[in-house]
Amino acid sequence: MITEYDPHHGQNDQQQQQQQQQQRASTLEHGRAIKLMRNGDSFFPGRSFVINQRKYPMLDVLLDDASQALRANFGAVRCIYTPKSGTRLHDISELEDHRTYVASGGEKFKKLHYLDIADGKRVQSKERGQTRLPPVRRFDVEGRALKLSRSENVIIYAYRNGDPLTLPAKVLLVKPTLQNWESVLDEVTRKVSLSYSAVLKLYAMNGELITSAQQLEFNGMYVAAGKERFKRIEYPDPKSISPNSSPKMSRKS
Repeated sequence: MITEYDPHHGQNDQQQQQQQQQQRASTLEHGRAIKLMRNGDSFFPGRSFVINQRKYPMLDVLLDDASQALRANFGAVRCIYTPKSGTRLHDISELEDHRTYVASGGEKFKKLHYLDIADGKRVQSKERGQTRLPPVRRFDVEGRALKLSRSENVIIYAYRNGDPLTLPAKVLLVKPTLQNWESVLDEVTRKVSLSYSAVLKLYAMNGELITSAQQLEFNGMYVAAGKERFKRIEYPDPKSISPNSSPKMSRKS
């Protein structure tokens, strides 16, 4: 049996390919919304990025930007994986709109339920079948660390590094925030208005670098900074600040 050649069939295929290429080009130009998770981190909720050709012409540019945004323990971001199979991406065009990916520092892909983590779901430990939570201490009003319940919130006051004129911002750190240090820095960033950067470091008043929520004291005074070092200046006297004076604190609306 001889099948007659349909000249319109080839034209239809070409038109479909052209339409697909145009749609893909439009998506690349206007941007694709993605979320990056940190490899092996079951507590980090992810960071959102909008990928377009102007801002991210190549994958290396995104890796540099992600390194600063994620502030991961592994350092610079060198690889991006798919969240389930751990397939490594090699080109910026492989990123798809409204998808979640995993950023790593070059180490092997660590399999976790990244999609559930990105959605805010509690991830169960395979070993014990219980939710894994990092230890968080609560503090009494005198600032002494107490190994008690993780259900307590912590209030701190944060100065702007090198600013002797602005009173500290009052920062309420709730239980979910205290479970991850990066979340603590994000919350301080929202309350402390650094004109040049997000809050990347938190110092005690003596210049000691704070690296975990366990070091925070209830009603403690701290200095919020970006990449720069602690600036040892005369900040407003913490003793002059009472609980009743909290409305006068510098706040970011």
